[in-house]
Amino acid sequence: MRKLFLSLLLSACAVISVNAQEAFTIQQYHVDVTVNKDASLDITETIQVYFTESRHGIIRKIPYKYALAPLPAGTEKAERQLESNGQAQTILENIGVRDQHFTVRNSGNYKEIKIGSKDKYVDGVQQYIIHYRMLNAINFFKDHSELYLNIIGDQWDTNIDSASFSIQLYDALPATPSYFVATGATGSQENNSVSAWTGNQTFSGSTTVSLQANQGLTVGIVFPDQFLTKQNYMLRDMPWLILPVLVFAFMFRIWRKYGKDESLTITTQYYPPNNISPSVAGYVIDNALDRRDLTALVPYWGAGGYLQVKETEKKSLLGLIKTSEYEFIKLKDLPATALTFERTLFNGIFASGSTVALDSLKDVLYKTMDKAKTELESEVDRDAYYVKYSRGLVYLFMILGLASLGIGIFQLVTNWGNPYWFPVAFIISGIIIVSFGFFMVK
Repeated sequence: MRKLFLSLLLSACAVISVNAQEAFTIQQYHVDVTVNKDASLDITETIQVYFTESRHGIIRKIPYKYALAPLPAGTEKAERQLESNGQAQTILENIGVRDQHFTVRNSGNYKEIKIGSKDKYVDGVQQYIIHYRMLNAINFFKDHSELYLNIIGDQWDTNIDSASFSIQLYDALPATPSYFVATGATGSQENNSVSAWTGNQTFSGSTTVSLQANQGLTVGIVFPDQFLTKQNYMLRDMPWLILPVLVFAFMFRIWRKYGKDESLTITTQYYPPNNISPSVAGYVIDNALDRRDLTALVPYWGAGGYLQVKETEKKSLLGLIKTSEYEFIKLKDLPATALTFERTLFNGIFASGSTVALDSLKDVLYKTMDKAKTELESEVDRDAYYVKYSRGLVYLFMILGLASLGIGIFQLVTNWGNPYWFPVAFIISGIIIVSFGFFMVK
């Protein structure tokens, strides 16, 4: 019974192990690397796959962020850029897959290249050729530089029958450099490969045994000082700073055409224009509707003889404490020519009678003033105090400006440590658009 149980357990483990792997094996994996003078790497991967089951394609995960291990005391630190939060970062660009549909997205510390069409299945032998350029992959020191590259990463959940590589330098080295090749799981120092230099310019090799699932191949080469030129990757994307300049020029032109007020001769006036209440005047002056714009109607109505404000003095504690109380006394109704919002507020004040204490109006005024504000906004729009569509441009540019700000801030936060000119350009552009939006009302 014990032997039967053990046999079933081993069989189950074998099934789990098989199911955990991909539905394909890699028959041949070849990588060509060109090391350029500017320290960039042009990489082409040729992957021959044998599908044991029908699938849409494969996923190639290329790491572009690496955790930095603590250095022993006295060890020289490499001069690297794009480091933050204990991680170093490379830049992958010009990603392409020959004759295949593919998509690229960031997934954690990896660029995930999804190759294949959702409308098509493949099986049997298939070949995928992936090309990309890698930047910031060289470690620079005071008297030399180093290439430390995972030629084949450890993210393949399948066996690789045969792997090979060829590293081509832009020029021959004066002598055969120091180098190493390692195969196996992450951290392995085994070297199950054969490799050789040709003319101190081409370094090539191949594995002598299959790579098991999640095993890779790493190559390191030491270059003499000045062989490679160190770049300043933080200056990348600086041309994006032209965007705020163009946005400013565009917004200035739009403002001059649609938002700039016409030149007028200004004379001092101590009272609002005829037939314009202080509420309308206050709203139009600063394009903002405040409660004080509506409460300004009380003295306005008093001057017109529609109401009276009466102050009474209330004493308490034997006359030691005196407080003032106010009453609104309705003298006559507003004229028929009064605007709707004025009648709403006036009738709301005197809804309970012709004499009303101010203390009793707290709840009434709260509801009535909200309704009056909405009516005031509608009547200002209807009576064309503003140039047509100028207020709509305010909202349009506010939306566009905030969207630009959001894109910039999101890119800056999610790609912290990268060259920041692209998100900064969008942030500045958003501020410019929002700022001009405030002045578009005419």
